Amino acid sequence: MRVEKAKIFIGKVLRLLDVGRAEADVFFITSAEMRRLNRAYRGKDKTTNVLSFESPIEFPRPDLDKKTRHLGEIYINPSYIKKHGESQEEMLTHGLLHLLGFNHEEKNDRINMHNLEKKISSILGY
Repeated sequence: MRVEKAKIFIGKVLRLLDVGRAEADVFFITSAEMRRLNRAYRGKDKTTNVLSFESPIEFPRPDLDKKTRHLGEIYINPSYIKKHGESQEEMLTHGLLHLLGFNHEEKNDRINMHNLEKKISSILGY
């Protein structure tokens, strides 16, 4: 998947969730880069499929109009995703939900996030 296609997909998910005018940056990176980010920001010395980082509220974005909210950045590791039989759409959705405040720390949160991911997957057909 290319960045342009990923941004189109994210736009579909945001419209489905009725988020309003928002966007996220997407980066496709190697396992080594993902491992470095995971170690630096999460303290986990291993690679992973997706990482999301929320934008600070006061972070200036002169490239966006004042009505568009920048949610943050999503980092995708295509080789990890392929190796583990996952889909990039699934991981983009997962990362985007994190940027929207969802998490899976507690059992109920995990169930709610998983159910929402399944609903989005069903509607968008991936």
